[in-house]
Amino acid sequence: MIEYPQHWTCEVIVLRLEGYLLRTIPLGEALAVAEHLEACDWCAQLVTLKMDQGLRPGGPEFPVGEPGG
Repeated sequence: MIEYPQHWTCEVIVLRLEGYLLRTIPLGEALAVAEHLEACDWCAQLVTLKMDQGLRPGGPEFPVGEPGG
């Protein structure tokens, strides 16, 4: 398990991941998630799996052109 940035463990990232992908979390949290994803291969792979499930720009849960998109 990686804790980077400080106090941002993989468990915290998993809890924030959907909000990060849907762009519904505050910018400071999104930046911390992005930093963690750059450092952690496991969490980065989880992002890929979530995106394959439809959580991506233009997907049904994340329409382009609406708030957060």
